[in-house]
Amino acid sequence: MPTVATAAGWPTNISVGRNPISVAISPNGTLAYVTNAYDRTVSVIDTTSKTVTGTINVGTQPQGIAFTPDSRTAYITNAGDHNTDQGSVSVINTATKEVTGTVSVTPLRSPQAVAVTPDGKRAYVIGYGYLSVIDTATNIASPIYIGNNGPQT
Repeated sequence: MPTVATAAGWPTNISVGRNPISVAISPNGTLAYVTNAYDRTVSVIDTTSKTVTGTINVGTQPQGIAFTPDSRTAYITNAGDHNTDQGSVSVINTATKEVTGTVSVTPLRSPQAVAVTPDGKRAYVIGYGYLSVIDTATNIASPIYIGNNGPQT
């Protein structure tokens, strides 16, 4: 019988949505966000109570998660359906657990991962063929072409 390792003080089961894809911990350590691709949601886990304290509706097939350094805002990449929905980035106010904006990152398609700079001024989003740089003060994205399938000759 295999050995099951558990983190001290954590339950062996926390129910989130269907097809969880990513998890990220807020910089202040109080929140864990889990993206649930099939449900188009993000589960919010309070790391003190170790319980789900909210479910936030976001875009189609949420994938990556990044928090601003002050833990007040989370950016969620939504991969889209690869047909009519090319993807987007949901901006979440972590205190209210509400989506405060949706950023278009076109011509980037199928955004997968996101990272926020240490100063919190920009969010970098990667997807098919492009890197989008989001100004976090305005939530306006600027695309940078990076190529599709490796180096171009």
